[in-house]
Amino acid sequence: MAKNRSLITYIRQFSADRAGAAPGTLTAMPLRYAAAIVIFGLLAASAVGARDLLVPTVLTGLAGALGAAIIGVAGARPQRAARIGMTAAAVVVVLSGVAFAPDGDERGFVIGVAAFYALLLAAFALVAGPRPVKASARP
Repeated sequence: MAKNRSLITYIRQFSADRAGAAPGTLTAMPLRYAAAIVIFGLLAASAVGARDLLVPTVLTGLAGALGAAIIGVAGARPQRAARIGMTAAAVVVVLSGVAFAPDGDERGFVIGVAAFYALLLAAFALVAGPRPVKASARP
């Protein structure tokens, strides 16, 4: 790093380099997908102490992080497959929440949290990635 260049100059250069990055490279990933990977990864890591919610939390975290990584760097076909995979994982999260929920007072809570995780994962799969442009909106 040259002494006469400011940090702002480097940030601008990094942003310009990232904007022109080739698809399929990690530098082409938008910041929102990198943030989603971190958030879903933290969700998966937070399951260490949760005995009853371990499986739904880890499934949600891993499926979300992997889906965000694929959507962030891949083309249209892998993005569609990642969305379908995240939606299927959301169904598995609910089923695992029901299967691993303990008997007694905590059962409804565990199933509710698993359903909430599944809802978040399915919502992310729905809104992630670029939306196709309608034919009438094209120039």
